Amino acid sequence: MTAILEVRNLCKKYPSFQLNHVSFSVEQGSIMGLIGRNGAGKTTTMKSMLDLVHPEEGDVLFFGESMKEKDNSVRQKIGYASGANQFYLRKKIKEITNMTRTFYDNWDNAEFQKYIKM
Repeated sequence: MTAILEVRNLCKKYPSFQLNHVSFSVEQGSIMGLIGRNGAGKTTTMKSMLDLVHPEEGDVLFFGESMKEKDNSVRQKIGYASGANQFYLRKKIKEITNMTRTFYDNWDNAEFQKYIKM
């Protein structure tokens, strides 16, 4: 099988927390979850993988491509939904959609509408 995600020796340091050499891979066709107590590093790992925070060490490869080197092409292939509602409270879904679709070169409006109706 082919790894669609590889995380190698990911390290992120904060004054009161340290993510130390996290490594794992996810094979094509599998499902993976991060499980742990509060403060274990789940969110820091996800944000580091997505380059939303900048880890001090480590490599993250999506489909064999580095997020650091090819972030735009990688972001076209992945999605991320956090546990928190981070949308603008006064914005309508149409406004949020119009903004979000600009991030994706291959936005499929018919597919999006299908999910909206569901």
